[in-house]
Amino acid sequence: MDSARQAVAAFRRAVTAYHVERVGFVYSQIAGVQYKRKDYRHAEASYMKSLGYDPGNTRAIFFLAHARDELHRYGGAAEGYRRFLKKAAGEKSMNDLITYARKRLRELPAGK
Repeated sequence: MDSARQAVAAFRRAVTAYHVERVGFVYSQIAGVQYKRKDYRHAEASYMKSLGYDPGNTRAIFFLAHARDELHRYGGAAEGYRRFLKKAAGEKSMNDLITYARKRLRELPAGK
């Protein structure tokens, strides 16, 4: 098993050791590892779990949308980018992601 898979397995084991309020954070970290490995299908599932525990995680909302974009699930990506833009409004630390989300919404194929 390679080191990234070992890290994901360790994160999953850690979920049971954390307090409930930390579970969303752990799933977000798992998703981040999967996303960086371009394993967008598993990243999507982990971001969804993360948001189930922490629905206000703005970065997870963005990266869920982007994972769906990479999977060519354009309807879900567009919905996610819109949700992200609504949530991230006024957050200066999100300016680069806001710019990207707006650009992708203009570029995404309509009706897919």
